[in-house]
Amino acid sequence: MKVKKYKAENMQQAMQLVRLELGDDAVILNSKSVKTSRFFGLLSKKGVEVIAAVDEEPSSQTLKTKNPQIQPEGIQASKQTISTSTSRVEQDKLFDSIQEMKKMMKSLTQEKQRDPLLPDFFFHLEEKLVQSEISPLHVEEMMDTIYEKWLENKTMTDNSILELVEGGLLQSLKEVSFDQDPYKKKFICLVGPTGVGKTTTLAKLAANASLRKGKSIGFITTDTYRIAAIEQLKTYASILEAPIEVCYSAEDFLAAKNKLSHLDVVFIDTAGRNFLNEHFIEELKEVLDFKEEMTTFLVLSLTSKMTDMKKIADQFWNVGIHQFIFTKKDETTSISSMYEISRLYQKGAAFITDGQNVPEDLIPCTKELMVRSIIEEIA
Repeated sequence: MKVKKYKAENMQQAMQLVRLELGDDAVILNSKSVKTSRFFGLLSKKGVEVIAAVDEEPSSQTLKTKNPQIQPEGIQASKQTISTSTSRVEQDKLFDSIQEMKKMMKSLTQEKQRDPLLPDFFFHLEEKLVQSEISPLHVEEMMDTIYEKWLENKTMTDNSILELVEGGLLQSLKEVSFDQDPYKKKFICLVGPTGVGKTTTLAKLAANASLRKGKSIGFITTDTYRIAAIEQLKTYASILEAPIEVCYSAEDFLAAKNKLSHLDVVFIDTAGRNFLNEHFIEELKEVLDFKEEMTTFLVLSLTSKMTDMKKIADQFWNVGIHQFIFTKKDETTSISSMYEISRLYQKGAAFITDGQNVPEDLIPCTKELMVRSIIEEIA
């Protein structure tokens, strides 16, 4: 099967490019909106990225029947973009330079594909990464860097290549903080969509703080939309012999904070609503007082689609998210989404949960643990 990635200004143009090169039998594996950079990142515009595949190479006859004007049409659009900020002479020079760079990159990719000495293991890792939730563009850049290192040492073993992949993944998280002291602030708040396991996760955090850290704890819940959620948290509070306050308004929340201020840590549960709706985010901000004394974790399920996880993260961004907590690791075979979310939003993960047991199934997360989990998945 031949798999290729295309970038275009819109889906119609992308489909034309797919048909031109792969033919009418091609299928679309994935598509998404992207920002395309031009002229060394100085300009950017919205576009689409499409990954398409075909079972066999298109015949030369098929190619002859396609419209030869499609590619020049895309080139003309690029020239128009250049002309908005440069003279005609500068436009031609920049455009020619960019086209030459594209040819060089294409040549490098083709060389990589046909180099008979390059281990099959390299392509195995590349294919696994492309099939994961990690951005294909990020995978391509990382594997091209590894290929260049392999050119310098063609005796490189499979393990050496795997170590370079692991190093590349870690390097991309270099500036991302994975704070290992989630209890340093008095108030810990969990937010997120419905069904991700916030209440159970909150109980795990509270039990860990009480039973293992020896801290005095209390609970606040603003989840007044589900009676079962209140009763569930009351049960955990009773077992841990911790006070609990139920809040219906901002005034209730302020009173509860003051009432429990003598405790070491207070854990705040929130309603799991459809937070794709901005209205519910505003409701949450009206009730909760997101100040400096509060650590806020966005809880995301690893069983969710990447597109949904991004939308949820976008919606909660203005609330002030400190770190992520990823749940339900035990319910999926693909966990690369937690790496991609942390990389994209430059926010680390404090914990990963892999079961319902309280407080056992709560794993402190580090960037090394996150990357090692991906390596074990693709190796």
